[in-house]
This record gives sequence, C-alpha cells and structure tokens, in this order.
Amino acid sequence: ASRHEMSRLHLPAVLLGFQRSKSNQYPNNALLNIDGVKDRDAAKYYLGKTVLFAYRVKKTKDATTGETKSLRIIRGKITRAHGNAGVVRARFVHNLPPTPSALFAALCSTPSGLKRVALLE
Repeated sequence: ASRHEMSRLHLPAVLLGFQRSKSNQYPNNALLNIDGVKDRDAAKYYLGKTVLFAYRVKKTKDATTGETKSLRIIRGKITRAHGNAGVVRARFVHNLPPTPSALFAALCSTPSGLKRVALLE
C-alpha cells in the first residue's frame, strides 16, 4: 500500500443474536460474526478489541453540547470465541436495543480508530 492510501480501521460485523440458555437471554452478551473470520484460531486475534454498535434514533438534543444527534453508539469488548466457526462473544456496557434494523457493528482495531469509524449509515 502506498503512503497516502487510506487504511480501514474497522471491520464490519453482523449481530447474530444474544448469549442464551433454554429459557433466558442475556442481552449484554452478543454473538458477532466478523467478516473474513472463519475459524476459532482466527477469532482469537480479536479478543480484547473494541466493538461499536451504532443505531439510529429520532433526533435528540445532546445534554452536554446542545447539538442534535440521530445516532447512538454502544461500546463493547470481544471477550471470547463462540464455537468453531469464527463467531465471537462480545460484552457491551449497556444492553443492545431489540430493533431488527440495527444488525451491524464495527470492530475497531485501535483505540484511536474510535473517532474515525464510519458511522454505519
């Protein structure tokens, strides 16, 4: 890659569902399928990385800055692999919303990438 070429600091991931048992569901433990990860060994690389879950809301006013925002982000962290097919388990600070339209998360490779993530429009 050339020196001026932009590098992508995030990977798209698909929210598959939540960690669950027969009768309980744990909404702050999500199962994510990261693009390009096909097995458990490849998933181990992403352990401890930051995950951002972005979803749209009606425009609300930010209490601290006063500007209107229509996008909310929930931060999480990859905790462990789930199964042998490359799925990972991520623990989020807040429970994820149950909206079916919000199915994508962005996996950041560096902490500085948090500001540069494309906001999943």
